[in-house]
Formats: sequence, C-alpha cells, structure tokens
Amino acid sequence: MSRGGGPRKGRYLWAAGGARLFDPTGQEHTREFTKLTTSEVEECLAELPAMQVGVIECGAGVTFFEGRARLEVWRDRIRAQLHDPKRDAPDVEWGYVAELWRDDTSGRQALIFNGE
Repeated sequence: MSRGGGPRKGRYLWAAGGARLFDPTGQEHTREFTKLTTSEVEECLAELPAMQVGVIECGAGVTFFEGRARLEVWRDRIRAQLHDPKRDAPDVEWGYVAELWRDDTSGRQALIFNGE
C-alpha cells in the first residue's frame, strides 16, 4: 500500500462460480459473510485495525482503503447508505451491502461495501 494510505484499485469479477475479488496486490479473496449489520461493521473496524476496506461502485471496480481513510470512507460515505438487515425491510435493494472476504493465501480479512 502507499505510504499515505490512499485508495488503490483491486478487481471484482463475475465468473461462472460467482464473484471473485482481488486486492491491489493481486491476491484473491473468498467471500465469507454478506449482509453484515451496522454494528458488525463497526465491530470489525474497531477490533481489526489492519483490515482492508474496499468499496465497489456499480461498474467501477473496487477501491481499497487503509489506515485513517478506511474509517473516513465508512463514516462519510457508506454508513448512511448501508443496507442493514436488522433495520431495513428484506425487500429493500438500495445502498451498500457489507461483505467480509478473506485472502486465500494470508488469511487477512477485507471488509467490502458492495454498491452493485
């Protein structure tokens, strides 16, 4: 990652077996959980300070954030638009869905906000 903790691009692809996620270093991740609640997201961010945070925008791929930027993107951009299964009706289909992914090699987790 860059020294400034600035955003870096990864890849999010659709394949026959489902979605595939690659971080900026090219490491593939496997999705572990989807539809995390607001409180689960905040717990992940507080307990795992080294966790990568990625944002998937419709058609724009995934942008990864680290350090202070990951908290800022959560607070300023995602939190108010998170689809929270404990708060929102099941048929609500707007905003971002929080997903937890794991690096297939190192086991490092990434919190991904999927806006597709």
